[in-house]
Amino acid sequence: MKTDRSTRKLVTTSLLSALLLIFSLLGSLPVLSTVAFAVGPIIVALIYVRGGKTNLIISFIAALILLSLFMNPVYGITMALLHYVLGMGLTYMIAAKKGPLVNFMVLTFAAALAVVVMFVIEIQFLTEESFIGYIAFFVEDLKRVVPQVIDQYEALGLQVEGNPALDYIKTLTVERVLILLPSILLLYAMMAATFIYKISQAIFKRLGIEVNPMPRLSQIKANMFLIFGGLAMAMVGILVVSLGNIYGEALMTLGNNLFSITGIIGGLSLLSYFMEVKLKYPTIFRVIILALLFTSNLIVIIGFIGVVDSAFDFRKLTENGLYMLIRERKEQN
Repeated sequence: MKTDRSTRKLVTTSLLSALLLIFSLLGSLPVLSTVAFAVGPIIVALIYVRGGKTNLIISFIAALILLSLFMNPVYGITMALLHYVLGMGLTYMIAAKKGPLVNFMVLTFAAALAVVVMFVIEIQFLTEESFIGYIAFFVEDLKRVVPQVIDQYEALGLQVEGNPALDYIKTLTVERVLILLPSILLLYAMMAATFIYKISQAIFKRLGIEVNPMPRLSQIKANMFLIFGGLAMAMVGILVVSLGNIYGEALMTLGNNLFSITGIIGGLSLLSYFMEVKLKYPTIFRVIILALLFTSNLIVIIGFIGVVDSAFDFRKLTENGLYMLIRERKEQN
């Protein structure tokens, strides 16, 4: 009986590994790369669920070998690491059964780690440049594109003089890119984690695999610890800059962006809740209003609202918000 179970697990692992190989090969095509990016990690998580830890390790080794044979070895190794690093984040979600915030943070870390691994492999094996040299090449290449963009805009009759984005690129330096790099990595990892989380929870639900789903926008509350963490990071960055290290600005910028993003998400969530529950606005109307607010100058105020809501929890989503504590104290008195 035990042998039959092990055989079934091995057969299932083999089939899933073959499916992973197919999607990895399809991922080399520009049109299907996004599909492979989302599906690959889910297949890895399914190998863990259906085959167990041992078969997961075996499938990883097999993926490294087969993808290296069927593709460029460096690209094959990169694809395997990308799928399995992100897949381990999904595996943690299934095994640990934590809340949505922890799941999201783990997936964000896994996505960031996967991107770092990809760039390290590319720089080490596909270029002859150092990391700084690679960034310098990227900056110069970006600046060379600016005149072409200006010509295209002018051909369409659009005004480009004084465009802040183009002006910023013209003055871009390697040091500035290094300062922005942690924030760009965080933003990309968060978007990738959201995308994979939403896709995977839908697939896992159909397969009977339990994970805590990502809450709807109107049910999200900005986490106070993330807000304080962002503030602390920004203050440490300011201290490092004051000591004469310019790269402390990277930490300061990352902390500021973490604080701002967390507050903005909380503020948009509160507004979405108000429009959905109180005003009964239809979904499409809420999406349009939130999109307009997100791109307006009111985004700073929205972020402030999210920060305040993280402390007071006006929607009473948790039991430890200041609003609930003050209300309970008044009722007791």
